[in-house]
Formats: sequence, C-alpha cells, structure tokens
Amino acid sequence: MRLDSFIIGDAATADSGKFNVLGGGFTRYEVPMLPFPLTLGCVIRMIATDDELIGRSHILGLTLRGPTGGPNIAPLQIETGPQAVLDELLEGEQRVMQLVVTIPGQAIRLGLYHVELEIDGEQVASIPLPVVMGAGENAIAVSATPRGNRAARRRPQRPPAKPQPKRKPKHP
Repeated sequence: MRLDSFIIGDAATADSGKFNVLGGGFTRYEVPMLPFPLTLGCVIRMIATDDELIGRSHILGLTLRGPTGGPNIAPLQIETGPQAVLDELLEGEQRVMQLVVTIPGQAIRLGLYHVELEIDGEQVASIPLPVVMGAGENAIAVSATPRGNRAARRRPQRPPAKPQPKRKPKHP
C-alpha cells in the first residue's frame, strides 16, 4: 500500500467510493480558550501497489501529538480487512482504499501539534498543526456551537468608504 492522500478538516465523510471534507485546507487552528475540543476529520486514501497487498489486512495508526511530543489522546488503531471482491481493473486504473476517521482531540496548551499516520507500523505522514489563541487574518476562527465546532475563514475588514462630496444641482 502507498499513501496517496492524507487530509485533515473539521469533518469528513465517505460514501459510495467518494469522500467529502468540510473545512479542510487550514494550516493553523485558532482557539478561543484552553482547554478546547480539537476534533479533526481525517481522510486517508491509499493505492494498492499490487493485488496481494490489498488482499490482506493492514493496520493503520493515527496519533495526535501535542506540543510536548506526547500523544494528546490514546493513539487510534484501525485494522482494515481484505477486500472480498477484486474487480478487474482497466489498463491504467488504480485500486484504491479510502478511510475516514475522526480524531476526538483536545487542545490543552498552545503550540505545535502533529497528526501522524502509520501504515503497518511505519510512519508515512505527519501534518503539523499549530494551535494558537487570538485573531489573525489567515487563522481559522473556531466557535463552539450546539452541533460541535465550526470553522470559517476570517475575512479581512474593508476600510470604510470615503464620503463623496455633495454636488450642487445645475440650473439652466
């Protein structure tokens, strides 16, 4: 198996061979206070290098490491089973496996966190995720809502419009 994509966002779902990411692409996480929920939706897309590898089980590990280097929560272990039906592939087509996992983390201090992914005991990816306090133009503004955390890109404030001078009406 070869890692093709590893994406984090506010939430992720998978259905019928497709995945959806809500609030993905951020590079820092802004929190209004500490501690604060740090729930991340992860999409993992792997490409089988040959039919033998997809025909057996694999163990994936996800770890959210805090600024001190220790795990923020207990590392998640996921065992993928072999695919029962292996359809014949067209020439050039790739066999993929997609997984969506939610990490229920907690920001307990500010600093650089890492989301790490292992496949069969080998670390294959690590996404740095700075957790910061306060507002910033390019930061993600996170607020607690009854349905969980929502993130929205902060828009830069426009300067106020300059008042236009009043024109006197022309009289013939």
